[in-house]
Amino acid sequence: MLTNWGTISNSIKKLKKGKLKKEKLDQSSIELKMGKTIAQSRLSRLYDENLKKYLSQQTMGAFNPAAQNVEIGDFEMTGRGLKAKKRFEIDDVILEIPIAPCTVNIQKVLEDSMIKRFFSSVWPKNVTYDNMDFYILFYHIHRKKAKQDKSPFNAYFDSLPIWYDVPNVWDDKHINLLSKYDGHILREEIEIIEKRYRKIKDLIDTTGFYLDLDYESYMWCYNSIRTRSFATNWIDLHEGGFQLPDYVIKYEKDDEKVYNTRLHRHIIMVPFMDMANHSNLLDNADVELSYNCTSWQMIATKPIKYGEEIFLNYDPDPTNMVLINYGFVEKISNPYEKIILSTTEVEPSPIKYVRLENTDLSFTSTKLMLRDGEA
Repeated sequence: MLTNWGTISNSIKKLKKGKLKKEKLDQSSIELKMGKTIAQSRLSRLYDENLKKYLSQQTMGAFNPAAQNVEIGDFEMTGRGLKAKKRFEIDDVILEIPIAPCTVNIQKVLEDSMIKRFFSSVWPKNVTYDNMDFYILFYHIHRKKAKQDKSPFNAYFDSLPIWYDVPNVWDDKHINLLSKYDGHILREEIEIIEKRYRKIKDLIDTTGFYLDLDYESYMWCYNSIRTRSFATNWIDLHEGGFQLPDYVIKYEKDDEKVYNTRLHRHIIMVPFMDMANHSNLLDNADVELSYNCTSWQMIATKPIKYGEEIFLNYDPDPTNMVLINYGFVEKISNPYEKIILSTTEVEPSPIKYVRLENTDLSFTSTKLMLRDGEA
């Protein structure tokens, strides 16, 4: 075997200068990153296969995995999301999920045997509960069952994040980094969440049911529903209707407070479709109820190329509200941006005007909101 003395000599020189070690470390980092990417890709394929199999089983084969033109994939900027397997034109149906058999909806939640048993034992009988309470208990029960492979929703619960890094789980140190306006909104939400938790925990303790619902588990359920639900009035429109039990709070359809919290009766959880990521600028699809009110459809709003990521616009909100609601900020411009200012900030002042110009925000796409006091 011939010895390449030139290579050895160069390696010795690099070793003396500490370069060889750095090159090995760089190579190790590349291999680690590649290994992580491969593992993520395999996990995405597994989620794709299992969720499509689940949907097929729930519909007795009507949902055909092989006929679907969208899959779960991995993207450099957004991580895991939905990828087009063909080209879609505007108004094409990208994905269609039957609601009754496949989604988690208020009818399915309230007809769950454990939920029925639980609330039949509730005392006093004149107390009413918000739908969010039922969804949270349902998610907590089936999350525990899924860990033991005993839930009919195993594939769905296995696909959900282990934890949600959204502001309502931040500590005071991080909340204080927000503006006073955003911090106030967030602390109000946390106060409501804590009241909800105490109410449901007291309910569990009085019924004698062993559900072991600690605050961390409660927050996982709460944020699963809050960040992944779709708003729809399907429950009022589908054939046969559905009568809510007396212990469920009845909200008016135009109840602004309930609508704004997204925690009302008109929500459904849609496995597989909820893998779509959000964008205020790159959104190329929307969701709607089918004409016969039996399916939840994803419709192309722009031409979508093969292999392109499919984006939904969760809410046309400014960046601060996207952060508070979902825990992330897009790295691109937001056409729904708003600047929250106090009345004193907009007094005629060249210096203050320059400060606004320096934000690089376009006044054609930015709404200025005036508030009394500090922003």
